[in-house]
Amino acid sequence: MLSFSENPRPAFAYRDADAEVKDQGEKAEEVFNNDPAPSYLPSEEVANQAIYYATRRFTQNSRLHQYLADKCPNVIYETKKEYNLFEVLTALRRVIANEQLFDPQNPSVVLCDPLLEGALDVKALHVSEIRDQVCKQFHPKFPHSSVETQTATQTQTNFFNNEKNRLTTLADHNPIVSPLCVPFNVEGMYFVKPAFLMVLRSVEGVSKTQVVFPYREVANILYKYIMMKSDIFFDSRNVRIALVENDPLGEAFGVKAFARS
Repeated sequence: MLSFSENPRPAFAYRDADAEVKDQGEKAEEVFNNDPAPSYLPSEEVANQAIYYATRRFTQNSRLHQYLADKCPNVIYETKKEYNLFEVLTALRRVIANEQLFDPQNPSVVLCDPLLEGALDVKALHVSEIRDQVCKQFHPKFPHSSVETQTATQTQTNFFNNEKNRLTTLADHNPIVSPLCVPFNVEGMYFVKPAFLMVLRSVEGVSKTQVVFPYREVANILYKYIMMKSDIFFDSRNVRIALVENDPLGEAFGVKAFARS
């Protein structure tokens, strides 16, 4: 491990902020507008599997059904209750894209407006959670056979594996490296950018003069900070997403929300 007397590599500041915002905005636009099958929308191959083409029926008084009927009246009809999952996800994707209900700096997180929150019963969710959230408002018209259930399970596994690859694309294009192209080292010592430094120093016990930290210490302090504000950051209906838009942490990270791994 590097000592404090050595030359630490800068952390959390590996790219110019303005360039990062521009790049991420362009990527968000590509993901939600130009990509015919964004990460939470199954590809045609996946859609042909039982879990996506099985006829389902919205539950009685489903808020999602009413929401989509209002937003996409040419696709989802108020008087029709039966659809397959692919049709519903396609309609929902259209609404999210058209109304830009996502964080441009972190497009894998969907940020619900009041209407979508009422429909999905969450303030925000990761793209990998959308299918399951939608299915809460469906019940199958016909019970699945054991063969169909097995196919659906394998389809789900393939779906999330494909999604994982898709969601890592942005990171692959922007690896965390220093300006000297030195690979990120979790055992290293790092300078912390001023905005993030203010966040760290707000945690009790953190030195007000320290500017260089071991990465593992930063991670531990960040965890304490998040837990300290858990009542503010987290919607009890989905504690996986941290909502940080109006917090110094959101300013430091340059995002409105992020998913906890």
